[in-house]
Amino acid sequence: MAWGNYTRDMAIRYGMDRDKIKVLGPINRIGEKQKHLKNPDEKVFGVLTRGTDEKQYINENIEMIRMANVFAKKYGYKYILRLHPSDVHFRDYAKYIDKSSYIAGNRKDSLVDFLEKVQFSICANTSAYAESLYYRKMCYRYIPKSEEKIDVCKGINFGKVRNLEQLERKFDRDKNKKNIEKIMEGVSDYLFEKHAEENYRNFFMGSV
Repeated sequence: MAWGNYTRDMAIRYGMDRDKIKVLGPINRIGEKQKHLKNPDEKVFGVLTRGTDEKQYINENIEMIRMANVFAKKYGYKYILRLHPSDVHFRDYAKYIDKSSYIAGNRKDSLVDFLEKVQFSICANTSAYAESLYYRKMCYRYIPKSEEKIDVCKGINFGKVRNLEQLERKFDRDKNKKNIEKIMEGVSDYLFEKHAEENYRNFFMGSV
């Protein structure tokens, strides 16, 4: 059972038989009405870390924070840092945060609560990228070269950046695209089949 055509295509790439794969949608979204979250008026973006105790990934989170500091200054934004639920390294990050560009977030906020407070996000190599697009919120996925082979959305280049220069270039391009919402919707629909509840009902009743 695949959450979307992307999951199906990746399974086929790794040797699964197409006929044995059912694209049903994300089972954890059953009963939830998909929200298209609006952007706040305030110029605020989010930074979503990766949860880890490995030094390499802690350093990648720090690099994202450094990028956020420079980006915020250049474009007149502030940012909210959201730690992955398993990330306990805020003290390691605190000394790198530019307090003049930083807004303290609420750790108790759900992802949806968080996304409602930001215009877009920068995330590490986590599922937060796909979840943000599910709610039609722009998300730039920071994938340094060392992460290329384990990219959670390998093959999807929309919003993918390796450094600050690429982030700025893609942001400048995307903010002027009249069809950016349509593009984002297309990527989201590729990642997630829309009609999960109906599909699972039909599947278990034997009609899929």
